[in-house]
Amino acid sequence: MQMKVRREAIPVLLLISTLLLAYGFSSVSAAESPIWGVKPGQSAQWLVMASSNVTTMWYSETFNPVGNFSAPVGSSINLTVTSIVGGSCRGNVAVGGLVLTNVSMAEISFNLLLGWYPFQPGFVCPVNWDVQKENATGNWLTVKESRIGNIEVIIFQGLLGGSTGTILTYDKATGLLINGYGSFGKFMIEVTLMSTSIDIGSVQSGYQELGAGYVLVEVATMLGAAVVITVFILVIRRSASKK
Repeated sequence: MQMKVRREAIPVLLLISTLLLAYGFSSVSAAESPIWGVKPGQSAQWLVMASSNVTTMWYSETFNPVGNFSAPVGSSINLTVTSIVGGSCRGNVAVGGLVLTNVSMAEISFNLLLGWYPFQPGFVCPVNWDVQKENATGNWLTVKESRIGNIEVIIFQGLLGGSTGTILTYDKATGLLINGYGSFGKFMIEVTLMSTSIDIGSVQSGYQELGAGYVLVEVATMLGAAVVITVFILVIRRSASKK
């Protein structure tokens, strides 16, 4: 049985597609090639902490429809890095019943709103941070450095108004996404790193809890208490279900 895109999601997708058709996928500075902190064969898994649960279409880099997907709360998104060629890190991704082969981080960023043109890092950001900061701040995002447990992180954030925008937290050493939030129109998603084969420190088992706590602080500051309460309830329910 073929899934259909919900009617209310179509105008949003058309708007995003129209805007990006004019500019194309991009997360690479023309002045300097990216430096990557991950290798082919490495993998990671993210837990969906909050979601609009809208069924929507995944689009390829050439803006061809690939298939419908949804990312309900409690589901996971899996990535295996397949290749790093020039300025592009690519991987196999499984999200909401959709399996994608050898897709770029920019394509992932576009479809899951984990970035904002021209800064579209997706699940893995290059680790030449001066260049990445320039790409991000040139497009209204703010950047700061912090720590989660023993891990140094780089945080990119920006909101256009209300909940529209993105908040991305990356491990400074590897460029792997620790937490991600993206929202535009009817689509919203928040993910946190659950497991990975990539060595990013001694508090790996605590990423889920630490990550969720960090996103709560950020959202509290910029989106208001209502969103915080919603996410907090989701975290409590997950904890209770484990007991």
